[in-house]
Amino acid sequence: MVSREGISARPHWRLTVPRPPAALVHRFVVFTCTLLGLLGIGFVVLQLQARGAILPMVALCGITLGALIVIRPVIGLAALVTCAIGVRVSVGTGSQSPLVASLLCGCLLLVGWFVHRTLNRQRLNLLPSYVAVPAVLALAFTGFSLMWGRLTLDPRITYPASFQRVQIAATVLILVSVSLLFVCADLLRDRRVRTAIVSAMVVTGFLVLPFKALGTSVPGANTAGLFGLWFIAICWANALVNHRLHPVLRGLLATGAVGWLLMATIVEGKWVSGWLPGMVALLLITLWARPLFGIVLALLSSVLVSSYFSLVHDLVIVRQREEGSLDGEFGRLALWQRNVDLLGDHLLLGTGPAGYAMYYITFIPDRAMSTHNNYFDMLAQTGVTGLLSFVGLMVALWVLARRVLRHAKHAADRAVSLAVVGGVPAVAISLFLGDWLLPFVYNQTIAGFDHSVYSWLMFAMVCGLYVQQRHGPPANA
Repeated sequence: MVSREGISARPHWRLTVPRPPAALVHRFVVFTCTLLGLLGIGFVVLQLQARGAILPMVALCGITLGALIVIRPVIGLAALVTCAIGVRVSVGTGSQSPLVASLLCGCLLLVGWFVHRTLNRQRLNLLPSYVAVPAVLALAFTGFSLMWGRLTLDPRITYPASFQRVQIAATVLILVSVSLLFVCADLLRDRRVRTAIVSAMVVTGFLVLPFKALGTSVPGANTAGLFGLWFIAICWANALVNHRLHPVLRGLLATGAVGWLLMATIVEGKWVSGWLPGMVALLLITLWARPLFGIVLALLSSVLVSSYFSLVHDLVIVRQREEGSLDGEFGRLALWQRNVDLLGDHLLLGTGPAGYAMYYITFIPDRAMSTHNNYFDMLAQTGVTGLLSFVGLMVALWVLARRVLRHAKHAADRAVSLAVVGGVPAVAISLFLGDWLLPFVYNQTIAGFDHSVYSWLMFAMVCGLYVQQRHGPPANA
């Protein structure tokens, strides 16, 4: 028999669930409130946009987003990437060059980050002098050229009031683009943030690739400009050096890189800017990471080009001549020569952002076309001084990417820095084909910031990696 004591003493089984850490609960609450707030703002934005109330909509979003950025600057970076990828909201400037949502987010990010740093009295994480100096000079010469262009404006030129807004917007685009290097050197020192941005770009590329292969597009998704270059570079670099990824995933990334390059070559073949930079980046990344494989790939590419030389010559030379892109009154060579001849007196300090447009409209209105070349655009707008500072900045970023790659220990960090090592020379080549890094207001318009920001974000990633290697990850990482 069992005594009463024995019966009463039997164990009682209870299911105990460990309480999550307070920090985890706090993060979950903040994330949930932020998500609900953004959904609410999105609903209000859609209602205002349906009623044509664009300015109240932008003001509401700007105030809310600005407050969130001051509290947590990385929110501004997330908003910038989100707007660049899929938000097609813009504000007119009085011309056909609108301010897009991504550029407005970039402005809010710079201001909010500075206020956040000031309020918290945090030390700034500066870039190495060989990067910071040309970046600061590029900012200084851009601002100076705006004033110099107005002071030395030819008296025969009529300066409309609306053009002043265009020039200010063009100046803001350049200043925000370069300043992102300093801001993101701090925000992108966290590997989780870098991974989130890279993942967003890769997922977007894979979603869009089948539609582009069929000659269609995904409504709202922005993969214009040099997005394809960076998609190829990121996927290929991770496939080669990121051993932390599963082999199946690495194979999928390699397939995506090759698939995008084939799509750009076969479907969009006559658009040289669509496939040439990506091909250069893929070859350079391979040569850097796997020299033997890179040499074999380069030889194979040479054999293919030789075998199909007539087709390549037709795409690159013949069709461009037939369309007037190379020769003729409106060919690239004529545009560049005309730019230098017309602005000979302003080559040292330039005519200011977008400034040469007024000279074209006044003196050669029947041939007023932009240069379709970022180097000549920068020369005409900021002069030799500004052009040299931008070129110096590109070289410095490439040197920084090589240094970061040499000291990177994590596989994901090596993949990002390797993508930039191969991507910077590819971008430098692409600038001869169009205004892909600093969009000209009367060619791609200021709305081109939507896709030029991809390049600046990739440049900023190696800046963040440099700060992480030197000062360590952020305290809350």
